[in-house]
Amino acid sequence: MPSMLITGGGGYFGTNLSLHLRNLPEWNRVAILSRDWHKHAVLREKLDDDPKFRWFVGDILDKDRLMRAFKNIDVVVHAAANKDAVTSFYDPRETLLNNCIGTQNVIDAAIDCGVKKVLLVSSDKVVNPVSLYGITKAACESLFINGNSYSPRQTIFSVGRWGNVFGSSSSVVPLFLRQKESGTITLTHPKMNRF
Repeated sequence: MPSMLITGGGGYFGTNLSLHLRNLPEWNRVAILSRDWHKHAVLREKLDDDPKFRWFVGDILDKDRLMRAFKNIDVVVHAAANKDAVTSFYDPRETLLNNCIGTQNVIDAAIDCGVKKVLLVSSDKVVNPVSLYGITKAACESLFINGNSYSPRQTIFSVGRWGNVFGSSSSVVPLFLRQKESGTITLTHPKMNRF
């Protein structure tokens, strides 16, 4: 039976994927890697301490921790990232480190540990990126696709793009719902369109 590890496993995407995997018997081991202890505790409670799940508190910037976590893992879903566009402008160094260097660490550890498949959870923000977040996620996609050149037939790297998911930690929708009460919806620029 295959095993999976989710980086950023305590986030919105990782939590929902874990809740889905809990009901799939073909996945007998799911490892959650996150640097947030609290999110681990919350997710563990949601999963009723299911023994199928393993817990790694760690950071994708720590390659040694990744090497330990990736041992005997078949599939990695890489969802860890600094996702907030506004915060990325105020703290660009951390966004660059986490999103780009951390992603390269995931690639290297996956190849070195013989992981079969790795999926990057990317963003629609990479299309003509105007924010640092979008730029770093575009760089992540390039790193992932290029990872296939370093690991022919051993580790397969793929990318999936996600849009603004309702209710996710970086979704604009909850902000708009709160602003609805005042009757004023804020936009980054008066000529900006929201779809």
